[in-house]
Amino acid sequence: MRRTFLGEFEELVLLTVAILGKNAYAVTVTQELENKTGRLVGFSSVHTTLQRLEEKSYLTSVMGGATAEHGGRRKRFFVVTALGQKH
Repeated sequence: MRRTFLGEFEELVLLTVAILGKNAYAVTVTQELENKTGRLVGFSSVHTTLQRLEEKSYLTSVMGGATAEHGGRRKRFFVVTALGQKH
């Protein structure tokens, strides 16, 4: 298997997903990154990075149920995989 390297932001997102556990979706990851780093983080940057980490098999995702607070849309929750934990 070819070794995949992660950039600094990818590592931050991966660690944030691990910290948030079952509550890790794009909005909460963005908020946690902003709270911990004291910097503004673009939601689209986080969303793209989450997708990229899933493509690299560091994360997996599942769709949650629709909620009224989220405009009836479903949330995509992310979980760190065994490969992501090794990194």
